[in-house]
Amino acid sequence: MEYATLYVNLGLLVLTAITTAIAWGQAIIASRQRAQAVEAQGKAEKARQDAIKARDASVDAQKAAAGALEDANDIAREAKRIVERAEARNLEHHNVRWEPVWSSSEGRWCLANRGPDIPRDVEVTAYNRFMGHMEPERAAEVQVGEGLCFDFPEYKGAGGFPQVAWDVAWRTPQGSLRQASGRWP
Repeated sequence: MEYATLYVNLGLLVLTAITTAIAWGQAIIASRQRAQAVEAQGKAEKARQDAIKARDASVDAQKAAAGALEDANDIAREAKRIVERAEARNLEHHNVRWEPVWSSSEGRWCLANRGPDIPRDVEVTAYNRFMGHMEPERAAEVQVGEGLCFDFPEYKGAGGFPQVAWDVAWRTPQGSLRQASGRWP
């Protein structure tokens, strides 16, 4: 019987050693799995942070794109207004006829608007060979029948008249620059 007890104890010892080895093996595996889980959790947290940064960058990019689109639309609207104004200027009918007028009793030479339209921002320059270039005359508007005048006192009441070369520049109501020039008489 002693052998039987010995064999049973020996069997129990071997069985205990095997179960202990299995337990240690499982503990080692569990420890490694835990370390891998912690590492995976760290990677997952980093990935989450990267995703948040990417989302924020995407939101910022969308805001910047919306701002750029608004700027582009503003530029397009302004370009359209400029084109429409240019087209209106090109199609604008503006009829101003300039006519020199001499008053010998006053010694005054005028460049009169004979119409039918009203010029704006008018500037008339005149040149006489005796008086040279005269100071330009300017007016915000020149109504039909009115004009810009230059005085020639040496011809006042003398019966003669000066020879005048003239240039006139004005703007139409749409802002187009127009010019004319001539000699009188």
